[in-house]
Amino acid sequence: MKKVSIITINLNNAAGLRATAESIVSQSCYNEIEWIVIDGASTDGSVEVIHDFAPYIHYWVSEKDSGIYHAMNKGILAAHGEYVLFRNSGDLMSNNRVIEQFIEHPAYGKFDHCSGITENMRHGKWLYDFYPAEELTLKAFYGWSMPHASTFTKRSRFENHLYDQGMKICADNVFYFEDIIMRNASYTALDFKICKFETTGVSSCNPKIGIAERDYGVEKNLPPRIYKDLCFLFCNLKRREQKLMHFVWSRTWEYKILCYMATVLSIPRRILNYLRRTRNR
Repeated sequence: MKKVSIITINLNNAAGLRATAESIVSQSCYNEIEWIVIDGASTDGSVEVIHDFAPYIHYWVSEKDSGIYHAMNKGILAAHGEYVLFRNSGDLMSNNRVIEQFIEHPAYGKFDHCSGITENMRHGKWLYDFYPAEELTLKAFYGWSMPHASTFTKRSRFENHLYDQGMKICADNVFYFEDIIMRNASYTALDFKICKFETTGVSSCNPKIGIAERDYGVEKNLPPRIYKDLCFLFCNLKRREQKLMHFVWSRTWEYKILCYMATVLSIPRRILNYLRRTRNR
């Protein structure tokens, strides 16, 4: 059994698929990777890219599907690795030692979900680093989402629970909520970079849909009285989110400065957290 199954979904993004493929096949321990490509019957030359990398691909298919999460579920069902990592077309591995670092990390094999640092990009240019939460609670899921592209999940967690194919962009976050909060799956934060995530994709450009789907996922899983208390405690969160999303997608120079400031100011806290984790080990 391979250590990690990397699942790549694609639809008419041949250039992004090629870039993603090059970042995957350049991994230092590619022999520990099972690479699966699920293409949605692309017509732009994506299949030709798949053929170019066929010697590295363990399984691929190009056929119509009903959406992002239908494609992801097909990849999960075809996977055999101990962990699953999604690296969709256009997103890159942060460096050529990502999988090696994970396999050698003390968290490997011990936790169900392991989230690392995401390098958020826009048209190939770095914006800011997104750090995983040190601890995931009910409060965290109501106002935050796990970095899907930078999270290793044990394949066994999908055996009885796949992504909700009725959702457009937030089924992964709802799955994490259900698995970690409702089913008590284990989680830890990784202290290294996993993914260069392109923020021009469908999930990043439709934040209102994502927020609505996330709220629906939280509401359907909680008893009504608990959900009401949660809404009361964070009644202003949605208004703040709407203002933040407007600010983020205005793409102003002020936002870019804020991103750099946020990264710089987070460095002391990250150092302290790293020292605490090192001491606890």
